[in-house]
Amino acid sequence: MGLEGQTTLYMAALFCVLFVTTNFVNKYVLSVLRFTYPTIFQGWQTLVGVSVLKSLMASGHVEPMLKGSDRRDIAPWVPGMMLFLVSIYSGSRALTNLPVAVFFSLQNTVVVFKVITQLILYRQLLSWWSYVMVMAVLLSALGVSFTDPQFSTDGYFWMGIHVLSNGLFHVYTNLMKGRLKLSALDRLYCCYLYSVVMFAPCSYLLGDVWDAVNFPYLYFTKFYIGCIFSGVLGIFLNVTAIRLQESDFLPSGLDFSGVQGIARICGSLLSLLIFNTVLTADFAFLVCVNQLCSVVVADAVSHAPSLPHILPAAAPPRRPASSPDMRQLERHQLQQDMLRIELG
Repeated sequence: MGLEGQTTLYMAALFCVLFVTTNFVNKYVLSVLRFTYPTIFQGWQTLVGVSVLKSLMASGHVEPMLKGSDRRDIAPWVPGMMLFLVSIYSGSRALTNLPVAVFFSLQNTVVVFKVITQLILYRQLLSWWSYVMVMAVLLSALGVSFTDPQFSTDGYFWMGIHVLSNGLFHVYTNLMKGRLKLSALDRLYCCYLYSVVMFAPCSYLLGDVWDAVNFPYLYFTKFYIGCIFSGVLGIFLNVTAIRLQESDFLPSGLDFSGVQGIARICGSLLSLLIFNTVLTADFAFLVCVNQLCSVVVADAVSHAPSLPHILPAAAPPRRPASSPDMRQLERHQLQQDMLRIELG
């Protein structure tokens, strides 16, 4: 394995660590501390993300974003920014009420949208093995919701919106591939900026600002440490995910979806030791089936299949203009012989 391959493996390991720690910090603030004001929490996270991205640009670690872009370049990405905002808001509401293992298992159902994207945009069917794994992920996720001993109607409602918005975000991103002039980091930066602008007034309109004044841990250090880590880890998680998706040096048989699946398995196992989770035999079995199948299922949005290059029908070879036709030469020779006979 070359240096690039080792670097990619380290990046994949870093992604798994960031994925687990980010979700755990979010779960701690939302469920343990009960800071149930998502417009403020997500507004803070995206504000920290914008600040970190600007710091990375100023220090030269990332290229300047939106450089040379105008409104015509950004306008087609507005639906993506709206879906991003709905996704993080609904995800925050869902994680508040659902166990981490359930949250990760239901997130795996986004693979259905990936299959639809591949079928509609690329006209490529799954292999039978991938199809079986996708169906196993979908059916086991339904089974998890029916056997969850900590079932929460509110949590599953917001989880459904989270999966739907996340899946549509994926579909729209692939639909606009090749049409947008924005890079992946540009799109992420726009999503964070849009979220900051939208969450600020929504926190007042929905009353979260006035309710947060009575939050019991408002002046506790652990609350502020959790919020800071949540914002910083979240932006580095997204940047690492972009770098990993753009890398071509993942080991054979492993793609970004596989790395996400491994991270979800690690997070689900560790969550049993950290957070209060009630388990039954059927529930635990279905969670295991769901997350193991999500690792082995092929990523439905790989590169678009290359179409065979069809050559035009070969035209009959043309004779060079300078070379005489043999039939014409023979006819000319015959005419000369007949002329000699008549003169003789």
